[in-house]
Parts: sequence; C-alpha cells; structure tokens
Amino acid sequence: MLRSCRRKELSKPPAKIPETELTDLVTRSAVPAGLKYTEYRPYLRVDFAHSCAYCTTSEAESLGQSFAIDHYEPQQVRADLVHQYDNLMYACQPCNTYKSDRVPSDKALAAGVRFFRPDRDKYGEHFDRSDRLLKHRRRSANLQFWRAS
Repeated sequence: MLRSCRRKELSKPPAKIPETELTDLVTRSAVPAGLKYTEYRPYLRVDFAHSCAYCTTSEAESLGQSFAIDHYEPQQVRADLVHQYDNLMYACQPCNTYKSDRVPSDKALAAGVRFFRPDRDKYGEHFDRSDRLLKHRRRSANLQFWRAS
C-alpha cells in the first residue's frame, strides 16, 4: 500500500507556478565602480543566483560546464560598455558561445526584436509557463534577424 501511494505522489504533475514567481529573478547588487569586467565575476554569480542569464541552468545542474561573463551589448558594438556592470550577464558556456557577438539586425531592432534581459524584463510578461515549459509571448530574434558585429 505504501509503495502505491508514493507512486501516485510522484506521478502528479508539478503545481502551476504563480505569475509572481516568474518575475525579478535577478537583482543587481551595488558594486564598486571602475573594475575591469572580469573582476565583477563574484558579484555576477551572486546576482544571477549561480545560474545562466539565458537558459537559467544553475552551476550545480551544469555538470561541470564552465560559466562566462557575457556582454549583453557586444564589446565590438558598444566598446563604451565593456566594463559597465549593468551590461554584464552571467552565462553558461554554451549560451555565451551561441549568443557570441550577435545582435538583432537594425530592421529587427526597429520591429522591436531584442534579446530578453533577465535583469530588467519580467519573465511573466515575456513567457507563459506550463509546468516546466516556457513559451515566448513576444517576438524573438531567430537567426535570420541576427547580425554578427
């Protein structure tokens, strides 16, 4: 009897997560100004909860995958933001490599296409969540709209 009760508990789908929990996943700390971007790594790890800004995989879940500092606005496009803390994202290596120095094209930007910013945007305004699946609500950039800087 005990065994069948446990199976029933495990087979239940997870409860739907309230909309309020899909917001504000990143809180930026007050950090010292004037550091080189690599010196912000400890602050980024804490602010991004030791998780990737883009796919939300945590360091613990990544099975040894390395993490990097990503420039939301690529260094080649906005050299003035290279060492600005609010332009830096903590990202797993696969996401950092995939994003690389890509930015939406001027045409796509004019149409409102851009990368999601977990430190400013609210997940609930951009994604619908059903159990463990996130589906985008807004237009997202696909490769035809990206340009490398």
